[in-house]
Amino acid sequence: MLNGVAPLIVFAFPLSSGSTHAAISGIPVIGQAIANNVGLPIPVYLDKRLTGIYVDNESKAIDIETASFPRYEPITNKPLPAISYQRGTQSLITVNLIAKRDSIILNVLLGLCDLAFAKLNQFEYSISYLNGPTTIFNGLLHGFSATQGNDNDLMDIQIQINKPTGALIESPPFDLQLPRQTGAIPVRVS
Repeated sequence: MLNGVAPLIVFAFPLSSGSTHAAISGIPVIGQAIANNVGLPIPVYLDKRLTGIYVDNESKAIDIETASFPRYEPITNKPLPAISYQRGTQSLITVNLIAKRDSIILNVLLGLCDLAFAKLNQFEYSISYLNGPTTIFNGLLHGFSATQGNDNDLMDIQIQINKPTGALIESPPFDLQLPRQTGAIPVRVS
């Protein structure tokens, strides 16, 4: 909730070029950083009275990977206590929304999710969500679904926003190709 007004979801798309990029870049001190990194923020208030969209429920989950590795003395090969390792894999927020089908802002929200989907490979978008303690900044779209019922004028929407750990790359750093075998037909995993 932003100052008690309503929950807020903000889609941001970096400005690549054009007059808007030039105008924002011209702002002293912070203009270039905003134009290239933050981009154009598009806020959507999730309030039944303002937009016809409201939060039904929300949840936050953090996934952690844990592994243990055995250790041995170098010369005697005697077992030593194992070393444990943990790393965070993702922080995920799931927001379940209910919207009236005739809401104009619903069409905007659906369009913004489609636009984010079109920019998945280049990471040219970010999504922030603010509602009290459930907050995520500069997240990525993890999942989206919209279900429309026949018996009423409501639409159920689920948006999952992921805050990944580590650097974002456009393609995997390895080739998913099986090793060649004599007399085998090459198979490529995509």
